[in-house]
Amino acid sequence: MENKEPSFREILKESINSEGTNPGRVRLNPVRWTMMYPAKVLKLLGGLLISFLLTIKIHWIFSVMFIGFLLWNFIYWLNTFLRFKVGDVNPGKVIQLNPDRIAVATNMTKGFGNFPILKILDIKLRTEDRILNKIIPTIASYTNNPFGYPFWSEFNPVPMNHGIRNQELIPYYSNTYDEKKIRILNEYIDKVASTNSETYKIDEETTHWVNFKNVKIGDLDKMEGPSKTK
Repeated sequence: MENKEPSFREILKESINSEGTNPGRVRLNPVRWTMMYPAKVLKLLGGLLISFLLTIKIHWIFSVMFIGFLLWNFIYWLNTFLRFKVGDVNPGKVIQLNPDRIAVATNMTKGFGNFPILKILDIKLRTEDRILNKIIPTIASYTNNPFGYPFWSEFNPVPMNHGIRNQELIPYYSNTYDEKKIRILNEYIDKVASTNSETYKIDEETTHWVNFKNVKIGDLDKMEGPSKTK
């Protein structure tokens, strides 16, 4: 049977309808999120405002730009709200300060196969989390791929308190994962020699990664289709 690549609509539908194995089911606080990522949010809002002013003051042709920024804002906030609503909760570990870096482990499988990874990322931590080796709850979205691979292309975790104002909820989410997940996280950290910000495949020779050695993971823009990786 021919392995037909899914359409963009199918990819989008699967990504939106997917729910993490340990979903957050928490309401995002937009103000808290904006405080943590002001540059990104202000860039989106600034583009929307400028394009709106150009449309009403200069010429209607700028309405095309306004609609583009409107859609960009909508998609950004939809993805952010969905991350906290159905995203996957996992323990993260603070592995470096100045710059702040955390490590988060997960399995990139879409239901069949074993595809463990460790993601190390540079991220601005709140003061209460800036403690070396501290375990903090994170929540992540997964990005689909257009090539029919049995694993997600990207894993995008952020600390949960970046979008939750009520700090009393943080211990609750810390209790949604067990000691096994923390042990696995520490094991993966020990297996990765580098602390560079990157997505690392774990046990590439003994897991189902062995069949996808040449497939770059963690960045959809750099992921190639099967015909290019053979």
